[in-house]
Amino acid sequence: MKFQEILDFCDQALKINEKQFDKAINKNRFQQTTIEYYSYKNESSRIQKYLIEQKSFALEQLDKFEEAISCWDWAIKMDKKNKNNYEQKSQILQKMGRLNQVIECWQQAVQQNKNNICFYQKMANALERINRNEEIIECWQQGILNNKNDLEFYKQKSHALTKQERIEEVIDCWQLGIQNNNKDIQFYLQKANILENLGRSKELIECWDLGIQLNLSDETFYVQKVMALEKQNKINEIIECWDLGISNNKNSCYYYTEKSSFLEKYGRFEEMIDCWYQAIKNNKNNLLFYQQNSSLLLKLDRIKEAIDLWDQGIKNNKIQEQFYIEKVILLEKYGSFEQIIDCWNQGIEHNKMNQFFYQQKANALEKVEQFDLVIKCWDLGIQNNKRKKFYYIQKGYD
Repeated sequence: MKFQEILDFCDQALKINEKQFDKAINKNRFQQTTIEYYSYKNESSRIQKYLIEQKSFALEQLDKFEEAISCWDWAIKMDKKNKNNYEQKSQILQKMGRLNQVIECWQQAVQQNKNNICFYQKMANALERINRNEEIIECWQQGILNNKNDLEFYKQKSHALTKQERIEEVIDCWQLGIQNNNKDIQFYLQKANILENLGRSKELIECWDLGIQLNLSDETFYVQKVMALEKQNKINEIIECWDLGISNNKNSCYYYTEKSSFLEKYGRFEEMIDCWYQAIKNNKNNLLFYQQNSSLLLKLDRIKEAIDLWDQGIKNNKIQEQFYIEKVILLEKYGSFEQIIDCWNQGIEHNKMNQFFYQQKANALEKVEQFDLVIKCWDLGIQNNKRKKFYYIQKGYD
């Protein structure tokens, strides 16, 4: 088949395809579903794409390049999101040496597809081939303006600036990214990496200070600052960083744990203990903080202080059973039987209606076979809870 015949066939087939699509849609207008519609649409588009490609090929063979370009202009008008349409037009323009029109083609693509990075990349590549470096930067800046929250556009601008050795502008690029995305750590990481590679340590720390300032409760920013300070061997500044985290997040165990772990590396045990006492001061009702402090005190063989700590916990949490349990566990290892009984007596005094404390005292007395005292324990329970059958039953068993 000669190229003119191919051309004529494609023109006729395109018209038939369009009519068949319209006929199918009109015929099924009231019955069709969205799925059916798109099924017709996709099949028609597939046929249309093939015919346009064949028509363009025939036109090129006949040296009718202007018509070939018009062919792809029509395809673009019909489907503005299809990258292939722009690529085909661009390739013909490239063959004709119309480099400015190649750029215009991709500018049009970008305008129609502002959120698709592929089109910006095609435009940037076209600009690079003709050394229009400033316009490459402008291309990616346009992408950033249209996609302020997309990291990839900033990466591409940064990469283009780096190739042109415009380092200060690279830093400015990532500062803009931070400004537009101040909750996203990825933008800070990109800027920080640049600063670190340049050996600009002070600005690197300032970058993470800004991140912390804008994300007071996000631990990852504190971690990044600490990592940067560790590389600079700034020990006291690291402790200050965790202190800031504690100040901004008084109820989070994470920051106390990190500070304590760091202090432990340097054998600063008194400061570790102070850290956990601070945690308790800020979280008087949180068992976890007492447990952490108690564990540390025991490691340091400060038994009496650990027992006193649980006394403090009981004082602050008189109705919480677990605090009494923790003290008794400790007393069973390091204390006396009398101290254990005193602990459960204290629990009964503060919780006269709670059978748990009577039961625990009775269990402790039974272990040493002081059955008379067990009965007295249940007598006290009956006295404080005259209408509760439980206490009478327990006394009867004993």
